[in-house]
Amino acid sequence: MSLRRWDRDVARVAPAPGSKGEWIMTTADAVRDRALSLARSGMQREDALRDLQDCCGDRRVSVVRARQQLATAMDSETEQPDQVRAIELLDELLGRLPA
Repeated sequence: MSLRRWDRDVARVAPAPGSKGEWIMTTADAVRDRALSLARSGMQREDALRDLQDCCGDRRVSVVRARQQLATAMDSETEQPDQVRAIELLDELLGRLPA
């Protein structure tokens, strides 16, 4: 992963251990947020899947974790159509990624 790609994926979301209070976003957080954004946008399915695959960098664990986060959020609140669609996108992406 290039530094430029890493910089693009970093956001101020959670404190990094020993980082003097700096906040970072994990790849799973970025994938989750991107899946929700794509679900809300109504982008064509194939385009959305390519976008998500680029976002995760073929990291299956990040996609699994993003899906777990969305599923947990659905358990704790009223089911949202955007969350359901985001999970469907992640499930389809998991079917395309190497095991």
